Amino acid sequence: MASGQLGDPRPAGNFAATLGATTLPAMNHVLARRFPRTGAVCRLLGVALACVLLLSPWSPAAATTKTELGLGADYWRPGDTGAFDLTLAVRTNLSRKITVGGRFGGMVTTGARNLAAPIDLQLQANISNLYIAGSVGPWIFFDRGDWIRTHAAFGFGLQAKNLSFGLELGYLSPGAIMGLRFATAL
Repeated sequence: MASGQLGDPRPAGNFAATLGATTLPAMNHVLARRFPRTGAVCRLLGVALACVLLLSPWSPAAATTKTELGLGADYWRPGDTGAFDLTLAVRTNLSRKITVGGRFGGMVTTGARNLAAPIDLQLQANISNLYIAGSVGPWIFFDRGDWIRTHAAFGFGLQAKNLSFGLELGYLSPGAIMGLRFATAL
């Protein structure tokens, strides 16, 4: 019986190590099986998430919610397509420097697939005036054919009091996507 299981008299141990050792590989396996082309991206995000959780200060944080309105301009590799999005992100503190939440909105592309709805789960680390974020989720395209596409990305940038500006690099099925992000707190 592993430490921390129900009925086990041994202490549960380090929460972050347990989360990184059990949950993330299982999640990566499920995602890699469902979306075979995203296995490497999911493994990279899983490793990044485990590192952030292990290195973050696990002291209690005030439960505050932060809402941001964001604009994005992206280059999507398949077909050399441009994409412009308007999103709303809602995050809450996991610890003093780590937030978790979601991002959703609308997107217009310059290619054949005109409209989409990006939906992402986000984990963000705030280090002084810098941020590092990971996003994963389905993006819904309103066209014929393959209308649910996998998105996984890593972003970083600068943040001031109510503004943030950064770069996001990732994967949007079936290829790479990179873009600029600008957000303001509401």
